[in-house]
Amino acid sequence: EIQSLIPTRTLKIKQELPASGGSNYEGFEALKRRVPLSIKSLGVAITKEDYEAIAMLQDGVLKAYANFMCSRFVQVFIVPDNYGVASNWLIEQVYNKLSASKVITTSVQVYPVYLAKLRFQLEVFGNKSFTSLEIKKQIQDALLEKFSWENAELNNIIKLSDVYALIDNLPVVDYLNIESMYLMTN
Repeated sequence: EIQSLIPTRTLKIKQELPASGGSNYEGFEALKRRVPLSIKSLGVAITKEDYEAIAMLQDGVLKAYANFMCSRFVQVFIVPDNYGVASNWLIEQVYNKLSASKVITTSVQVYPVYLAKLRFQLEVFGNKSFTSLEIKKQIQDALLEKFSWENAELNNIIKLSDVYALIDNLPVVDYLNIESMYLMTN
């Protein structure tokens, strides 16, 4: 139809973000996660937890965080099943689901969650019985376990003292100095 409207022009479409919001059949893990949420909220959004549960009941949503402001304004942030950025379609579906479940006087907004990167510069003195490669691998594994996209909690504050404790308590580490830590957002 577009070619008939503009026959001399070539139309190009560029998809900036990866697709999100779609998913395969609902597997056992998804059922284990969603059934308690539906029982807990009973389809009515009153509390912060209700808004998060109802958002996560939407197909394609893996995680949700509600910023609950005096029960008059609620901002809900969502992560799709593929850990990408939620599409406009998925945001609209969650918004519609929450709007149908909320109290009339409550204003709801739904936003995607964007990836943030943590950058560290560390000075590590390892225990003498471990090689530098073993020390580096255990530190990287511990940081990924704690702060990876899959494991991180939404709106979780990352404290320098928690990072010190995480790394310093590894059996391969004797002494640690964090020279810099940056949070970089897209």
